[in-house]
Amino acid sequence: MLSIQQSISNSRDRTFAYSDQIFTTEYRLLYSEFNADDILAQNKSAMIDSLKNLHPPLQNSDPGLINSFGNSFLASRPNRTRLLTVSYPEAKEMAEEIIELIKKEYHLRDE
Repeated sequence: MLSIQQSISNSRDRTFAYSDQIFTTEYRLLYSEFNADDILAQNKSAMIDSLKNLHPPLQNSDPGLINSFGNSFLASRPNRTRLLTVSYPEAKEMAEEIIELIKKEYHLRDE
């Protein structure tokens, strides 16, 4: 079974493969600057808004390819959401417990 991180990585790789075929190089670099989590969470961002209004020239405007790009991007939403809302908080809680155990074992104090 794939880990959440591996599944997200696989989805990102598919998305990059499609975007490499769709966008010209200069615009591909621009789109690589934004955070996919912000877009999927529909966070407001001046960068995202400016990219939405840019209407970049496409090197391939095949509707099937563009649809596959969108689908590959959206396919990671459930895994990204789980990672951000469940896995990260669990990992943080475990790390805090470990830190407390280390402090207790080595008689360390908070500064």
